[in-house]
Amino acid sequence: MVVSGINFFEVKNNFEETNHIKSIMILESKVKSNPKFTVFIPTYRRVELLQLSLNSALNQFGDLDYEVLVVDNNSERNCETEQLLKTYESEKISYYKNSENIGMTGNWNRGFQLAKGEYVCMLHDDDTLKPTYLSDLSRTVEINPEAGLISCRIEIASEKNDFTGIRPKLKRKARVLVDSVLKEVTKIGPINYLFGFNTYIVGSCLKKELAMDNGGIN
Repeated sequence: MVVSGINFFEVKNNFEETNHIKSIMILESKVKSNPKFTVFIPTYRRVELLQLSLNSALNQFGDLDYEVLVVDNNSERNCETEQLLKTYESEKISYYKNSENIGMTGNWNRGFQLAKGEYVCMLHDDDTLKPTYLSDLSRTVEINPEAGLISCRIEIASEKNDFTGIRPKLKRKARVLVDSVLKEVTKIGPINYLFGFNTYIVGSCLKKELAMDNGGIN
């Protein structure tokens, strides 16, 4: 499929575009070099929302093998985000600052490059994970060890903590995605980024090896 000059089936190395821009390590996690999961939070100047996202990633039920990776697209040193991260004592946290703003998808790709985990779970800095997210995901991976991409249910809560009046079409689509695992996941290609991640990149889990082999997100 080609739309507006973009060939969605083309394998392109999207990492090359930003490889010359360094990411500075501010905090390094103490987890082992190859944990099962990385919860990756790309961020840019949303410190209050980031705190909620970060807390949800750290407050997961069970004795789980994972790191929490925050990659900051704001190069300013000692900013509010950096000050916040330095208040945490968790050994699971790694925090990097890009020396230049590399754009949204550039920052997503940088997260895959920096992640230690076998699987990378994308979490936007204005969203949160349920406390059972990683334990549920761990069981799913055990049942489907060849899974390359796992998409998860999302919930959009109003003040009443329900879907009332909130994008009913998205409500229906979210329900369809409950516990869904893509077929032929070991053959994932660039087209899966479009249909597998479009709208639902939040909470999705992708095997890092496949992300690297397919050149990252375009």
